[in-house]
Amino acid sequence: MSRTCRVGIHGRNDVNFYDIDFQVIREAKFEVIKMMSQTPPSIFNRIKNENPAIEIITRLYDDRMNTGGHPSPADFVAKMIPLMNNLKDYCQKYQIANEPNHLHRYEGWGKEDGDAQNFNQWFLEVYDRLKSACPWSQLGFPGLAVPDFGHRDHAWLNICRPAVERADWLGVHCYWQSPPGRDSVMFNDSFGLTFKYYHDQFPDKTLEILECGNSNIQNGYPISVDAIANEYVNWLQEVFNYPYINSTAFFLLSSPDSKNWDFFSWRTEGGQIKPVVYRVGQMPRPQLVSICPQPAPTPEPVPAPEPVSPVCKPEPSPVVVTKPKAGQRYLNQNMIQALSMVSNDLNMGDWGLLEKAGLSLGALTQDRTGYYTGPAVDDMPLSDNEKNHLNQKLAELVPDMDGLENITNQNVIEAFSSVAAKQGLSDPWALLSQADLSLGELVGNRNLIYSGVPINLLPGLSSDDKRQVIAKLKAMVSPAGEAGAVSFGIGGEIEAAPAPAFLKSRAELGNTPLAPPKANWISLAKAKGALANRVATTWNRYGWLLTVLSDDLNIDVATAVAIVATEVSARGFDPNGRMTIRFEVNGFFDKWGKQNAEQFTPHFKFDPSRPWQGHQWRGAADHAWHDCHDKQADEWAVFEFARRLDDTAAKQSLLMGGTQIVGAAFATLGYASVNEMFDAFASQELWQLVGLFDLIGGPHAASRCIAALQMKDFDTFSTLHYGSSQALRYTSTLRDMVELFEKLRGKE
Repeated sequence: MSRTCRVGIHGRNDVNFYDIDFQVIREAKFEVIKMMSQTPPSIFNRIKNENPAIEIITRLYDDRMNTGGHPSPADFVAKMIPLMNNLKDYCQKYQIANEPNHLHRYEGWGKEDGDAQNFNQWFLEVYDRLKSACPWSQLGFPGLAVPDFGHRDHAWLNICRPAVERADWLGVHCYWQSPPGRDSVMFNDSFGLTFKYYHDQFPDKTLEILECGNSNIQNGYPISVDAIANEYVNWLQEVFNYPYINSTAFFLLSSPDSKNWDFFSWRTEGGQIKPVVYRVGQMPRPQLVSICPQPAPTPEPVPAPEPVSPVCKPEPSPVVVTKPKAGQRYLNQNMIQALSMVSNDLNMGDWGLLEKAGLSLGALTQDRTGYYTGPAVDDMPLSDNEKNHLNQKLAELVPDMDGLENITNQNVIEAFSSVAAKQGLSDPWALLSQADLSLGELVGNRNLIYSGVPINLLPGLSSDDKRQVIAKLKAMVSPAGEAGAVSFGIGGEIEAAPAPAFLKSRAELGNTPLAPPKANWISLAKAKGALANRVATTWNRYGWLLTVLSDDLNIDVATAVAIVATEVSARGFDPNGRMTIRFEVNGFFDKWGKQNAEQFTPHFKFDPSRPWQGHQWRGAADHAWHDCHDKQADEWAVFEFARRLDDTAAKQSLLMGGTQIVGAAFATLGYASVNEMFDAFASQELWQLVGLFDLIGGPHAASRCIAALQMKDFDTFSTLHYGSSQALRYTSTLRDMVELFEKLRGKE
């Protein structure tokens, strides 16, 4: 087996490199490195001296490219030519700009068609000027911001086709996320393997993957450095199978801005080399070979054709067509897209088919989001083959809505948030916003039948977005749909599937966003006082999940907010992505130390008269004692030490997550083992909060505590849950918090 893809890294995000950076390059056995043009030539020189075989690709960086605009081609080239000549001995490949399609316009362009058209012309002129001055250089089209649903890189590639074809090679960016409890999108064609689309569009171009890696941090998903190391090795083994890729450059070697980039960096600013360096350095690598373009086959001689009636171009073979459903409606924009796409497929130019159909592009574009009211496809003056292609394309663009006549607004909310989570979007309401749907209106009428624009005709969504949402809705309302879904029986009455005994058994909850949309947040400026601030913060962090859970439990959302505001005083994960914990030394003594005093006593101690105090530990009998609860690093250190003595007892002695539920209560929460509870709580903050309500509600949420909360009987709840000695204090606190929440949010 052989490979064409070199293993590489994006260089340090600074003008200075340090010895440890060169050590990382050596240990990981990098074969390519992407550099920045402002980096001093001395750094390039040392890289090449230490490894003459390493390939360097340099991004031509210009600080005049920013949200305020960009330099003209002439100004850009004038600045770059001296830099390129200074680097000529070390580097021949150069990337022109970077992510010009980014929706935040960091390079002076954005994601819209007009931006792409402008960049296409800008790139063509820059390329010609640089090639004239530096004919030895290989100039690449830059990696575009991904994914497509956020930055429209697919549309950009199409509009910038002349620039891509002029370029000597094509850059690609490949990022993915691995949300806890859900499948990673590492091997998804829209994320980790997005380069496949680029190759399909430009099969003759060599691809350079200029940035790649796991971006869990952007959504706050926890993942360990060991898991990232495993992902990168597995991803590379897959990428080695594609003979049109010349290199990968993982983002990022290191950065002085550790606040923003430490997650991506392969070594810390404190001098720690991460496991991924050694894993990649030691992984198997097939023999490296050069990319060999496939020669075009020599055409066989053919006899001269018989004279025929003149035609422009032969039509492709007829297609097996999937006709749209009778009565299916389209928007004018759907018809515009379908006509343009089919016209190009049939070699008729952009608008040849539209003109042949006798339609007016101007009239259609004046009301893009209006319903199409022109002639049906079968009534257009087109050939049967053209009609078949057009019907097929419309069926692809506008998925059918069979069986979705009685979906509720709540179904729509859940479907959109689920698809957003599956796509790895940081904002669970992004697709709703793109579709111009009002979350507030849907929530306010969540149990009514959805009466808005049909999902398959919503503006702002791609065809793939619509198909995913419709598939999710069909799964939700189908009698054979997903667990916990609802089906519509005779007369439209809702028949619920049997509910699981515990909330944690409802897998679909895992896709529920924690926070409400920012537009629904409570302003902290309105929250006067510590209690009001805690209520507001709780809602802003967890309000959407609490809305869902309160509906399930038939309690008021204000009550759910008050419970969490009372019980949860810290986030579920620390800044390093580890679950927040508290290790109870006295609990470990009860679970293990009593029977193993000779091993327990040299390492642990607590105050026997007040066993919840005086927790200390040490790793060896001759070491100094350390407090267990100073900071999270101390908690994890003593916990990891205890795990080596008895893993199960250590976990049962652990207060887990922001809810600080003890591991010994695993069965009360419906878990089969403490390991199962630990894994769930360590995967998502969501399961920590769900665990709190499972603890309160018990099997089938049938506890007396839940019954009291449903009646807003905080006296009974506090007596049952906190004990009679604490009941008065907690009753008062819960009532105050409910009142504050209703004032801050405005009681409905």
